[in-house]
Amino acid sequence: MTRPAAPRGLHALARLHGIQTAYYDNDGRRVGASPAALMVALRALRVPLRDAADIPRLLDHGRRRRWERALEPVVVRWLDDRGSFTLRLPVRLRDRALRVVVRLEDGGEEAWSAGASSLDVVEEAEVDGVAWVALEVPLRALPAGYHELAVEIGDGPARRRHEARLIAAPRRARGWDALGRRPAWGVFAPLYALRERGGDGPLPGSEVPTYGDLARLAERVADAGGAVAGTLPLLAAFLGERPYEPSPYAPVSRLFWNEMYTDPHRALAEAGVRDVERFAAYATPPIRPVLFEREEGTTPLGELRFVRDGRIDPQVGMRLRRSTLEALATRSFRHGEPPELAAFRARNPRAADYAAFRALVEARGPWRGWPDRLRGRDVRRGDTDLEAVRYHLYVQWLADRQLEAARDAAEARGVGLYLDLPLGVHPDGYDVWRERELFALDATAGAPPDALAAGGQDWGFPPMHPEASRRQGHRYFIDAIRTHLRFARVLRIDHVMQLHRMYWVPGGDARDGVYVRYPAEELYAVLALESQRAGAVIVGEDLGTVPRAVRQGMKRHGLPGMYVAEFELTDTTRRVNGEARPALEPKPVPAGALAAIGTHDTPTFAGWWLGRDIEIRRGLGQLSDAEAAAERRGRGLMREKLARGLLGEAAGVEDAAAAED
Repeated sequence: MTRPAAPRGLHALARLHGIQTAYYDNDGRRVGASPAALMVALRALRVPLRDAADIPRLLDHGRRRRWERALEPVVVRWLDDRGSFTLRLPVRLRDRALRVVVRLEDGGEEAWSAGASSLDVVEEAEVDGVAWVALEVPLRALPAGYHELAVEIGDGPARRRHEARLIAAPRRARGWDALGRRPAWGVFAPLYALRERGGDGPLPGSEVPTYGDLARLAERVADAGGAVAGTLPLLAAFLGERPYEPSPYAPVSRLFWNEMYTDPHRALAEAGVRDVERFAAYATPPIRPVLFEREEGTTPLGELRFVRDGRIDPQVGMRLRRSTLEALATRSFRHGEPPELAAFRARNPRAADYAAFRALVEARGPWRGWPDRLRGRDVRRGDTDLEAVRYHLYVQWLADRQLEAARDAAEARGVGLYLDLPLGVHPDGYDVWRERELFALDATAGAPPDALAAGGQDWGFPPMHPEASRRQGHRYFIDAIRTHLRFARVLRIDHVMQLHRMYWVPGGDARDGVYVRYPAEELYAVLALESQRAGAVIVGEDLGTVPRAVRQGMKRHGLPGMYVAEFELTDTTRRVNGEARPALEPKPVPAGALAAIGTHDTPTFAGWWLGRDIEIRRGLGQLSDAEAAAERRGRGLMREKLARGLLGEAAGVEDAAAAED
């Protein structure tokens, strides 16, 4: 089917707003964006485009706005380079006095004067009969940090002032030396999958893992000589009934933690409660057995242990634990807000706002169905249930304390925690409600069609609006990174291509999406600065089809990529008894990469080794019997090569067969 021709000027308007009009797919074929997708993406970027007749006016307006913007919202000054920034002026102002003022992050100030007429010209243009010039303004040496840049043009009442955020950053993030040893190895395990023998206790939900289990994982890693203990995102999740979303990659917020993993036994011990059974019997509100429906009838919550073949259902786990946490919160506020919690709230000014949001969701459902005032973020006293607000504030305080304790315990044994920053947040979550201008609500993030998903992928959450993030100096992005680096020695950036571009699905069909560009150098500056300040490694998840420019940017700024053994197999040919036979050889691990056997997106290594994923796909109808047989033969070659390449020549086909048995 032939696509309709794009209206005149549409491609130019799309490029003006950072939208790519074409991309190369997984097979190297050029895929042009449809006119419909471009128009919907422009509207998602809040360009007031109604129809094709608006395009010429919007083009003129966009070009004029570019030159009327004297300074870009964000200026980067690399510490190892001669710094400068671009200043755009009407030519008639070029002979005016120029004063540069930098208000430093620590409260100090640097200021100097310059003659605009003596500065180098980097670009000239004429727009609507007005001549413009872009000048290169040199910067002085500055300390690392987030500063405020101001340029004052002229004197007296006619003086003009333009401002921007100035990020003075090291060019490269912290290297693996942050772990104290190299090479280093570690263990990755989802926190919800950890099981502590004897984990039962007198409180409901004692079987549910806690942040303390993360510390115990780190201790086991240390005992075995490792340096990293990693896990999936630990962020706040919707684990109630409306909405319900257990995926760690669709969190309520990238700024707050999952209270399901808080340990009530530890909280009681720290509060001086010795008789836990008595507390459980007489707590207010009472810790009652909540009833769950099961196939054989109804069972009280207190009797419900592991379900689904030993795996805890997140919704059940949260209800088990919440019954105790609510009683703890009530006890904690019995004589007013505890001083330690008040100090936490003072250090985290968003915490009370977040707690009120969660209480409102529990009472009213998703925020998009709220009355206009609440949807508009005007929350007043009386709108929320005080006990629910206190509960959410209390559990965030607990989570912060217990993650800090886990970090300290791990680092005392020479192990760093490895955390994971997901790409997006739930559309009904706190971050989208509070920071609505930062998200393109009329599009979703995803991926184009490829060998694994012929229809493309729609991940269901709104992408970040690149210009909106720039206008606030990337404050939200900085806060999300800092939230994680408070505890992590290694931080994985999910879908690191997001720093450069993201695939937007503007019309509900992932096959008809577009790529939108992001300010990569500005985001790298944030990562490098925060990494160096925290003494942490930033890893970029660069698996799959990734443009060369992304890996070049990662290398330039010191972000290691990932190497997953099962993916890194190349076709080769070897001769056996004079006969050429196809084989597979693992590619060498790139220097500095984070190498792994499997990821959270792949079958477990044991399942992959035994081919269980092939049988599952065959059972789902994704593979025919013949295709499954071919996959099993190929998997046998992979096992042989991985055994020889990763485990050494002593491990071969016999070992693989033994493992399969």
